[in-house]
Order: sequence, then structure tokens, then C-alpha cells
Amino acid sequence: MKKFCLIFLFLFLSLLFFSCIGDDYEDPPFYSSYEPILMKKSKLESSIYLAEARALKKTGKIYYKDGYIFISEKYEGIHIINNKDPKNPRNVGFINIPGCLDMAIKQDTITNENILYVDNASDLVALKLSADPKNFEVMKRVKDIIPELKPPDGQDLQDKFKASSRPSNTVIVNWREISNN
Repeated sequence: MKKFCLIFLFLFLSLLFFSCIGDDYEDPPFYSSYEPILMKKSKLESSIYLAEARALKKTGKIYYKDGYIFISEKYEGIHIINNKDPKNPRNVGFINIPGCLDMAIKQDTITNENILYVDNASDLVALKLSADPKNFEVMKRVKDIIPELKPPDGQDLQDKFKASSRPSNTVIVNWREISNN
């Protein structure tokens, strides 16, 4: 019984001493190793255009529609691949869309037109696709509906890059790794 009381007393005192550790300690913040690349909001609206086909680098989502493959290039736009001959796919164009990470293609139930929905930084844009997707038309833009792009490493921004420290009327469209020099 005496041994049990000593063990109990030891455990009780151990818990008592550990409870004295303060809760006011905070881990130091971890900041992102990326800095934002900004674009003026006025330029964002005219930033969607067809460019020459180019090599795929930082790919994201993939969609297949009517013999074409649409592959997103993170933060930059969408590749158009003609896959009507699956043995010989051809990269036929690139839709430049700064700040693009996500896309979806839906068919309009009334007009039967294919609509490509993309994020253009903080805006949601609907593009009407024709039989040749290189001939697209910007149908609608819903401004400032998408949250600001987060750094690729998911960490907090340094104070100098936060919205309150950036020029007004700008949006984040991409990220550049900060050199440690």
C-alpha cells in the first residue's frame, strides 16, 4: 500500500509541475518562400487571348471534349490538344489566362454550345467554344468572386506581400520563388 501511495504521489506531483508550463508560447510564423506576381485589374480583363502552342510544363486539370484535350498550365492558361487522331495528338494552341488553376467544360442545355469556365485570378470567366476551340469568345466575366491565389507552399505571406502592402487595384496571377541569396 505504501508503494502505491508513493507512485500515486509521484504521478500527482509530476502532473502538477507539468501544468505550470505557460500557454503563452507561440511557434514562430513560417512564411512562404514565394512572392506574388501582380497584374492590374484593368489589364486582367484583356489578358485572355489565343497564343501559339507551347510545351507543357506545370500541368493541372485535364478535360476531353469533342476530340480535343484541354490541359491547364498552372497560373498561365490552357493548352488545346487536337486528339481526333489518338495515335497522333497535336498541340494546336494555348489560351493565355493569367492566374488560371481550375476549369470545367459544360454544354449549355438550351443552345447546345460548349462553355469553358475558367478562373482568371479573382474572376470567373465563361468562354464559348466553337467546333474549333481556337475560335473562342469571352461570354461573361464575374469579377472578384474567387478568393486570392494562395502561395504554392501553403504558407503565410510575408507582411510586405500582403494585400495591405501591395498597390491597389492589383491581383495575384502567379508566384515566383524567393531566392535565398
